[in-house]
Amino acid sequence: MVETAETTVETPDDLAQAAFIELLCAGHTIKECAAGLQVGERTLYRWKKDERFKKKYDERCCELIEDMRGRFTKLVELAVSAYEAALTGADMVARQRAAADVLRTYGMIGDGAQSQAPVNDEPIEMIPIGVEHSGKVVPLIPPNEADRNAGPDSSTTQHSANDLGGSRPAVG
Repeated sequence: MVETAETTVETPDDLAQAAFIELLCAGHTIKECAAGLQVGERTLYRWKKDERFKKKYDERCCELIEDMRGRFTKLVELAVSAYEAALTGADMVARQRAAADVLRTYGMIGDGAQSQAPVNDEPIEMIPIGVEHSGKVVPLIPPNEADRNAGPDSSTTQHSANDLGGSRPAVG
């Protein structure tokens, strides 16, 4: 990138690095990126070590993760609305299936019902939902207050049976 007093001009390397970042974020290998960009693999490895490149890559990954969080939250809201509609609808079969799905999700019926069903305030382990970035799982659902108290190294959060109504699933 060339900066003058009045403007910033992107160089061909800046444009190629931006394309490289998009390809990496889409899950392509270094070999695939090199072929697609017509750049040597050694150049791509050198770029990956550059601090400015790392910063741009991390920023782009964070943007994509935030976008996924928003989309995931909307999907969860739609799913909950669908279950609410099914549970309160006129179709008795649909109501029974929806109720069974909800109870099965929380381990209250099915094969693991005895070992997973919460008794009184015993904690249950929730499934972490996230994406991997830089060797760590980044949560798709931002942690709520209870999750923040668990600490940053906690891969799952314990919730009591009383939390099930209002809490979001724990994230890793």
